[in-house]
Amino acid sequence: MHGRLVRARRSWLPSSPSSWLPTSAPRLAPRRLRVTTQTRADNAPETDRTTTLAIVGAGLSGLSTAHHYLRQLSPRLRANTRIVVLDKQERVGGWCRAVRVRDDDAHSKDGNNLLVFETGPRKILVVPKSAPSAKNRYLYTPPKLTLLPSSLSSAFKSILTTPLIRRVLPSLLLEPFRPRSPLHDQGGDESVDAFFSRRFGPTLADEMISAMIHGIYAGDTRRLSVRAVFPQLWEAEREWGSVVLAGLLGSWARRRGWKPKSPWRLQAEQDTSEMERIKIGLAARHAEGGHRLVHALEHASVWGLRGGIETLTDQLRTNLEQQGVEFWLGNDRGAVGSVEKVDGGWRITTASESLDATQLVTTVPQILPSELSPPRMPSATVSVINLSFPAPSPGAARLFPPGFGYLIPRTVPIEQNPHRALGVLFDSDVQPQVDSSRDRGLVKVSLLLGGSYWLDQHPPPSPTHEELVRAALETLQLHFPATRFPEPVHAFSHTHRDCIPQVPPNSLPSFRAFGERLRREGNGSVAVVGGGFSAVGVNGCVKSAWEVGSAMAESRNGEVRRDEAGQAVARTVKTGTEMWEL
Repeated sequence: MHGRLVRARRSWLPSSPSSWLPTSAPRLAPRRLRVTTQTRADNAPETDRTTTLAIVGAGLSGLSTAHHYLRQLSPRLRANTRIVVLDKQERVGGWCRAVRVRDDDAHSKDGNNLLVFETGPRKILVVPKSAPSAKNRYLYTPPKLTLLPSSLSSAFKSILTTPLIRRVLPSLLLEPFRPRSPLHDQGGDESVDAFFSRRFGPTLADEMISAMIHGIYAGDTRRLSVRAVFPQLWEAEREWGSVVLAGLLGSWARRRGWKPKSPWRLQAEQDTSEMERIKIGLAARHAEGGHRLVHALEHASVWGLRGGIETLTDQLRTNLEQQGVEFWLGNDRGAVGSVEKVDGGWRITTASESLDATQLVTTVPQILPSELSPPRMPSATVSVINLSFPAPSPGAARLFPPGFGYLIPRTVPIEQNPHRALGVLFDSDVQPQVDSSRDRGLVKVSLLLGGSYWLDQHPPPSPTHEELVRAALETLQLHFPATRFPEPVHAFSHTHRDCIPQVPPNSLPSFRAFGERLRREGNGSVAVVGGGFSAVGVNGCVKSAWEVGSAMAESRNGEVRRDEAGQAVARTVKTGTEMWEL
């Protein structure tokens, strides 16, 4: 992390956070199942054994796995359970990173007297859907920004006012009449670009979807699997032969039983049901405050935490340490050199010592033994530049239009995007309450560079802080030629190497084979969580950690699930690859 005169902060994640809060999720009982205790076959009481769970990776996925494991684990087993979290970094949080700076420009580690992060209880901040950042999202279409429609009424209005929408509209109207792809009958796959070009035309694919993927995956639509990125759209075409018809008629037809539900659809409905249970439990646990929180999140376009998402991982570490979880951090003790399968368990070796674990969860699948090797998957490297400027005087023109920010399609010529920017976030509008910068007369903005443009460069570029700040300022001036930008008050940059996995087309068979190897060799004792093996972002990472951690704890609890008829249900084995099996 580099910076100068830094008062601004940026908590950066490859994608925006969502509502799977590990510190708030209630303990859930399986739907329509009841649990009874069963004596183990070997008659050896589990409480007499010591079980060690090793978690490689102290980011949000790893910490959430430990959290949910402990929540689901029977209290009678706590005394004989050891949990060790390993990470090569000296800190926890992984990609959840923030800058904390004192008001007097002196760095602070204790969180006191900070310009951005306020002390006191952690508070969830929400931005309502009526806010400018929810309504105003832009594309850069040289020589200006194009406002995208945010509602049905604005969509009709944009037909008259926005040339891009007029060019896209004919292909949208023709989508129901285009043929269903034969790839559905062959278990095939295709790129995101190929899918949208085929169903909606090249204009939408090139100018809108490519920009969207820049903002979510920092990726190239021509190199990403549509089944991995947009499984719901792939499923819509499979079921109805048309994405538009599926959106108009799908839910109505399924309620009447006119369309059979695929495994993917059943899983999607199960996830929706689980989310409703979480909301009910959250509201019940926190009385009136819980109801207000659920209502606020349901009506929010963006949520965050005062002090950034890193406060969540910091608090998770504190809570886990209070419950006896060990943290092996740093290159000497936390960097894993090898993993071996030994006597039915897992031996994790670091530079200074080794650990024999009964159960293993890793966010770095490349460390697994060769017989369990994961499929190869490229990852994008992204540079993030955070700037703050003095706010214009009252009555003067704004530096940036009100809104969330803008994304840059890959079709923008290099003359208008020489530094290969992916997008720009108007931080002061996205989450105005996250710090006190607005009260101090500052306007914050963040730029993303690299990503898909660096995928073929090995190793990816390593620009200096000065080079990144200069590139960011030149990009802003190029995109807002009428604005005279003042000298930034604060500037930070950070290059996140290999931070966002890029799943190429036709990867599903190799991912499924990987999951089968984990299931066969580990029988529930080994799993993967994190990027590439879950949906992108905070939502997917925490949900995957919840499923894997809970399943591993249940396997130790000695409980048998039974359905409503009283029949025993097979124990669920989670490997973290389940999303690829649908």
